[in-house]
Amino acid sequence: MPKPKLFLADDNPLDGMLLNMGFAEAGRAVEIVQARDGAHATCLLQEAVLEVPFPFGLIVIDLNMPKVDGLELLTRLRGWPQLTGVPIVILTSSTSPADRQRSLLCNPTAFLIKADDFGGLASVVGKLVPYLFPENPAEPQAA
Repeated sequence: MPKPKLFLADDNPLDGMLLNMGFAEAGRAVEIVQARDGAHATCLLQEAVLEVPFPFGLIVIDLNMPKVDGLELLTRLRGWPQLTGVPIVILTSSTSPADRQRSLLCNPTAFLIKADDFGGLASVVGKLVPYLFPENPAEPQAA
């Protein structure tokens, strides 16, 4: 079975590696495709929406990126009908209430703060797992 794909728009390559480690620690292998700025993310996602089905189960966006920031990217993506139903999560190091409020006005699926330790990373990954690994309620749960 192929690994679920996560699209990450974040200018820090370490954040992609940390997310990958966090998913691996949770026993959930994922493929992460990372764009290092919002303009590059826009280009990559314009190509991806041409694929059927859309290849990414989750889009994660950092707020502070060069060229096109996370809020502008989120606003653009929310206008694309091909992404209806695709969860788009803001994952930022900003704890500013103003950043949170501006983000929520752009309708992200969730707004999460980046972890500053491995325990926090596990918590963030735990919040992202359901988007990529939805449980099928029709299947009985193992005891």
